[in-house]
This record gives sequence, C-alpha cells and structure tokens, in this order.
Amino acid sequence: MSIQSILNIIMNPKKNVLIDLDDSVFDFKPSHAKSINQYIKGFLGIDLNLQPKHMVQYRVSKTLPLVEKGITSADIHNSLRYLSNTPEFTNLPLIEGFYEFYRLVTNNFKDIDRFFFVTSRSDVFYDDHITKTKKNLESRGIRFNDNNLVFRYDKENFSRENNIECTIEDNLEILYNMNNHIYKIINNQPWNHMTDLDKSNLSEEDYNRKVELVNAIDSCDRNLRIDNYKIFLNS
Repeated sequence: MSIQSILNIIMNPKKNVLIDLDDSVFDFKPSHAKSINQYIKGFLGIDLNLQPKHMVQYRVSKTLPLVEKGITSADIHNSLRYLSNTPEFTNLPLIEGFYEFYRLVTNNFKDIDRFFFVTSRSDVFYDDHITKTKKNLESRGIRFNDNNLVFRYDKENFSRENNIECTIEDNLEILYNMNNHIYKIINNQPWNHMTDLDKSNLSEEDYNRKVELVNAIDSCDRNLRIDNYKIFLNS
C-alpha cells in the first residue's frame, strides 16, 4: 500500500474515525475553556459551551477515545496538548466529566467506521485492552461495524490487524506523523519531522529508512487542503 493510499484512509472525510490514545494524566486549566470551545466548534461543528468552572484535573485510565468526522482525534489530542502550555506528555488537557464530553462529541457519530489505536506504549497495548475498550464504549451506545481497523504499535514493528491481508511497516508512524503535521499546517507552525529521530537509538539502515519516510510525507504537503473544517487529500 502506498503512502497516498494510507493518507486516503486516514483523511477520508466521509468516514467516522475512533482513535484510542494511551493513558495519561490530563490537566485542563480554566483559562483553556474559550480556546477549546473554538477548536472543537471549528473542526467538529459542535458547540460544547465549556465554561471555566468545567475545567478540573482529571485522571483517565488507559484510554482517550474521541470520535470525529474527517479528522482524527490525534489532531485534537495534539492541539489540546499545545494549548495546555505544558511540555510534559503526561500533563495534557481534558474535560471534567470525561464521558459527558465523549457523549457530546459522539452524539452525531454513533456508527464507527474505523477504529484506530494510537499509542507509543507497547506495555498497555494488548488484545485484552482493545477488547475491554470496545466493550466499554459499546456499553455507552457506541457501535462498531465488522470492518474496523486496529492499528497496533509494538517495539518491533508496525502491523495492521483484524485479518487484514496487507501488513505494512510504518503505517502507524505515517498516521501519527501526518496527524501531527496537519495540526501544525493548520496553525502555521513549522514542524521538524526529524525531531524524534534519535540516530543513537537506530541502526544506520533504520535511520535512513525513517529519513526517506518523513521526506515522502513532506512531499505530500502541497496536496493538503482544508475545506469547511474538514481535512482531505486533494487528488
């Protein structure tokens, strides 16, 4: 599968996408209410009407599931991360009453067309975690079809599961980097793809392969367009 094909899967605005991000501690400051309102309303068309009184420190165990149409929740995740003005990955913003927020966001998206897990922590990424998460969401009225895709990350390789014939190395890396990059493009912020490529931890072959990968992603930039708050790949 080509990078173009993967991007088409990721950014198809006609599909609903559920993304499960790994567990973290979230710190939502009262001053973030206005910014979060603007971001969610702009990209999802949903007015949450958050007030400063809604913002409290909140602990989420294992999952941060969000559902949107046309963009992935990694965009929201990263945006909230930057809005929080905290450099630590484990100090991210979320809303008091997590499932109430989830209910608001998913109100119009009851049928999940694609189901992604995005995480860099292999220790929390086991089949039982996937199963428990899906059951948890289903108990709250979120339905899954039979063709959900699960992107799974582990320390050895990237794989696409659920009996999908094609297994492609780096598909999750492309997904995550493109989400991150799209956010930066939207906000006119430069992003160095090479930031996370620590050569000391990679063989020369792996390092060169990753350089080729991010260069290929860069070449897709000119095709990115934003229309009616939806992200899609211009053919």
